[in-house]
Amino acid sequence: MGELVGVLGPSGCGKTTMLSILAGSVSSLSASSKVRGHITLDGEKRRAWASRLVAYVPQFDFLLPTLTVAETLRYSAQLRLPAKTTSAKDLDARVASTLEELGLSHVASSQVGGSSGIRGVSGGERRRVTIGMELVIDPSIVVLDEPTSGLDSHTALNLMVTLKSVASAGRIVMLSFHQPSPAMFDLLDRVFLMARGHVLFSGKTEEAAPFFEAVPIEGCKVPRGVAVAEHMLTAVSDPKLRDPLLAHVLASRRSKAIGGGGGSSVSLDASASTLAGVVVDLEDGTTTASPSPSRSPERRRNPDSSTPSPPRPPARTPLSREIAVLFWRTLTEIVRNPALLMMHCGMGIAMGALCGGIFFGLKFDIAGAQGRLGAAFFSLTLMALTSLTTVDLLTCERGLVVKEVLGGYYRPVSYYLAKATLDGLLLRVLPAVLFSVPLYPMSGLQGGAPHVALFFCVLSVFSAAVGALSMAVTVGFGTAGRASLVMNLVLLLSLLFAGFLVNVASITPALRWVHYFSVFFYGFEALTSNELSGISLTFTAPSGGGGISLPGGIGGGSAGASTSTKSPSGALSVDIKGDTFLAALGIDPSRLLIDVAALDAAFFGFVLAGIGLLYYTMPRALVVRPPKGAPSLANGGSRQGRRGR
Repeated sequence: MGELVGVLGPSGCGKTTMLSILAGSVSSLSASSKVRGHITLDGEKRRAWASRLVAYVPQFDFLLPTLTVAETLRYSAQLRLPAKTTSAKDLDARVASTLEELGLSHVASSQVGGSSGIRGVSGGERRRVTIGMELVIDPSIVVLDEPTSGLDSHTALNLMVTLKSVASAGRIVMLSFHQPSPAMFDLLDRVFLMARGHVLFSGKTEEAAPFFEAVPIEGCKVPRGVAVAEHMLTAVSDPKLRDPLLAHVLASRRSKAIGGGGGSSVSLDASASTLAGVVVDLEDGTTTASPSPSRSPERRRNPDSSTPSPPRPPARTPLSREIAVLFWRTLTEIVRNPALLMMHCGMGIAMGALCGGIFFGLKFDIAGAQGRLGAAFFSLTLMALTSLTTVDLLTCERGLVVKEVLGGYYRPVSYYLAKATLDGLLLRVLPAVLFSVPLYPMSGLQGGAPHVALFFCVLSVFSAAVGALSMAVTVGFGTAGRASLVMNLVLLLSLLFAGFLVNVASITPALRWVHYFSVFFYGFEALTSNELSGISLTFTAPSGGGGISLPGGIGGGSAGASTSTKSPSGALSVDIKGDTFLAALGIDPSRLLIDVAALDAAFFGFVLAGIGLLYYTMPRALVVRPPKGAPSLANGGSRQGRRGR
């Protein structure tokens, strides 16, 4: 039989920390805090794969609003159930049974909602969806952090009834809450009362009132007409009653040699599986966990042998399956909430037509050369600035990704590759193509299939590369504000070294090398080389202008001029080769293919950097270290020896 276990206590008493330790979730303590003790699963030291046997439901719901309830449970099952042994029919049956168990069958086809302008299901149903994402893999233990917070009393009671039925199916369900009603309290099989990081009481719910009756402290007895749960919370919230009660309990334990040094213990037993662990002191930033002295958990035994059989780690989902499921999930989200995609596409078409009108019919003269350079520079700048939409997308999903990665749903690399692929194709490449479609013919850029294809290719790859850079910066800096600030500074510095605002050759040698790290430099050099190389430009100086003088000695009579004529009005016209003009600007057309290759390498480099930063910044699961001087489970410490401490 399973158990429904409640953890009571005021805010700051250590409920969340205790549940985090038991479930192996991300630590709620500071980076300098240490957790020592032993947590065992079926008598074996808990390993990383235990996250797929112990389900942890955080206090807040992290759900994708565009997916339906059934789809949400389905992708959780697809990512976490063994692919080799779970057929599509088995998957459908598992999802259907979970929906039925949680009372969600009637909203299975409704969107989850809650954000993005989607109303979706109710708050209580949304909370049950979060629980269902864990139950769909049939875990042995379910740990919930304040699942009733934010719910009205009726919805909270209904949720407790649901959790009771979940526990009745043979699972251990452990949850924390602030103020349970008498009806909710009566549903519990066992209860823990916490204060200042200590467990003051642990036992069956019917044992709570006798415990307080037996404490020889004035005011500890449950007053007539007051619910037991209410009195328990009052006792640990009022310092005048809490401090004497805490001192009495700890002194009693020391005298009975329980908990070794004033520790307190938590032990959960069930016939199917067991989670045993303890939380002791949280006051000085140090949490100590000790093994339970009170009850030794049962371990599964092989029916043909008296030797206990250790639990087997579930098989990890293949990387290809993770990427495929996440690709479908991300694409579905974009299709059902296409506002951002439509804005990108609409912006691309509108800005392409507007720029086509501004640079309309460029000629092969001084104004035309200036316009061609300006069109290339503006196109790159526009694509770079629109990449900042990635910042908001990733920061909004950070909580969801952290919860699912730590819960064993998928690897960080799977999420990043699926996200980077769709972001690059739909939000970077597609708008760049739509922008180029009206711009290119309207502005009169150089014709010919090779030139047109190269313009589209360079602008698309540049847009994808800057988008990948924006993703990497967002992952590395965490918040939208910091990521936007850093990204703006990076883009502005990159713009300075593009070769349009200043000739790269004229930059001081101490800083000139920076242009090799500017994606704008490679994009601008590739676009201008593609546009101006191989053409002839006619530069005309007005009468009395004193001739034409260009950088690098290009002018009338120079080697770069094919012809030089003087009109009857006295204006001097000089035909300049496009390659010569580019050389005067510090642009080398012979590096065109190198520039394209550099943009491709930049895209893949930024993707790899983003994956590395995601692994680096991902919160680590809580690590419980053995007590100092105590035998470790991994080193053969006997259970009897551990119980005697």
